[in-house]
Amino acid sequence: MLLSNGIDPSCDRLLVGLSGGADSIALALLLKELGFDMVAAHCNFHLRGEESVRDECFVRNFCQRYKIALECISFDTYEYAEMHALSIEMAARDLRYTWFEQLRTSHRLSYIAVAHHLDDNVETVLLNLIRGTGLNGLCAMPLVRENFVLRPLINVTKQQILDYLKLKGQSFCTDSTNVDTQFKRNKVRHELIPLLKEFNPSVIDGISRMIENLQGIRLLLDTYLMPDKKRLEEKGVIDIRAVKSCMAPVSYLFELLNPYGFSREVIEEIARDIDGQSGAVYYSSEYQVVRGSSELRLSDLSSESDSFEPMKLDISSERGGMNIPCGSNPFGANRLSWKVIDRSDMASLKVAQDTFLLPLSQAENVYVRSFDLGERMKPFGLKGSKKISQILKDRKVPLEQRPYRLVLSVDDTIAWLLGEVTSDKFMVKEQDKEIVVFTLESISF
Repeated sequence: MLLSNGIDPSCDRLLVGLSGGADSIALALLLKELGFDMVAAHCNFHLRGEESVRDECFVRNFCQRYKIALECISFDTYEYAEMHALSIEMAARDLRYTWFEQLRTSHRLSYIAVAHHLDDNVETVLLNLIRGTGLNGLCAMPLVRENFVLRPLINVTKQQILDYLKLKGQSFCTDSTNVDTQFKRNKVRHELIPLLKEFNPSVIDGISRMIENLQGIRLLLDTYLMPDKKRLEEKGVIDIRAVKSCMAPVSYLFELLNPYGFSREVIEEIARDIDGQSGAVYYSSEYQVVRGSSELRLSDLSSESDSFEPMKLDISSERGGMNIPCGSNPFGANRLSWKVIDRSDMASLKVAQDTFLLPLSQAENVYVRSFDLGERMKPFGLKGSKKISQILKDRKVPLEQRPYRLVLSVDDTIAWLLGEVTSDKFMVKEQDKEIVVFTLESISF
């Protein structure tokens, strides 16, 4: 299967994710037998106490025995998860694949080989199906994905892996959390799939055939839509005639626009209004589509709001203010005012969403600017950080207004999403004697 996909041990060197479990140990042994030159990579996430230490020791001994080069790293997964407002599972995944890619590049390796197998793929399809999914979710994980990730065992069952290790007399580590059905994947593995096997003992094979068929349909669809996708990528346009002549216009638009973050609801609205007047605008978190007379035009929202240059505030005087020009913002302008007060005057101060307090000692490099796509802040009273776009969504700010919202930053750190939330990194403390009070006033919104 590897050779048929152009992956050759004579020229391709691999990075192998090696946890110490049955799947990754079998993968490393198989690749070694096939003659691949490889580097193993082991992550210690420190999530399972002594088990994590045991796994790392096992991996080190395994690699020494089979003369496999090994890289190990330790992560503070809990800290990373809190800092980026992620689940532990997603934090570990981010840390693992980011490090894997760094190793692949530094060692000049061709691919990152991971040990996902057929049972994993079936579980993924069922999880996607439960959540609600489309064609991509039902296609599950391919042999090779973007970012040089390779899954050599994707058509091999778990039982075949265990049989292979038994034949080789090779031991492996067992993760005790794999039987904890509080995790959705484990619940699917240990409860749902055994139930499905009561209806069809060959359910794994059946779902595997479905995945293979749908991946073929996915390939045909991508090939058919390639000219339209290329035109959208290069010129930013969709021909309205193509939409109207398509038997499934919503599905057609979904394939083109969903990669740009447009939800199915918005795409359905675009299809429904396809004969409407020119000028209608539809938004995702990072892009907009404007309907013209013959074309739908896609543009990056960041380019729409680039006209607002960062403005440094002069806090040297006791009072000040500035009008924030609307620039390309069609929703009006605001005035930002500030004054310096003594701590003793705080008791009589009314603080609302349009007010922000900053210790004068931290007010040397204060800017008003646009926020970058994907930029985060740590809102007061919230554990961890959040994307600005998500904060605006949570606060019900209309989608079309979000790109024009501004932030007040101290150096590069966001202190205030103007008129919305403040960061707890700039709280006024007892030792702060002088405070800058910022107030946002709408001029014509």
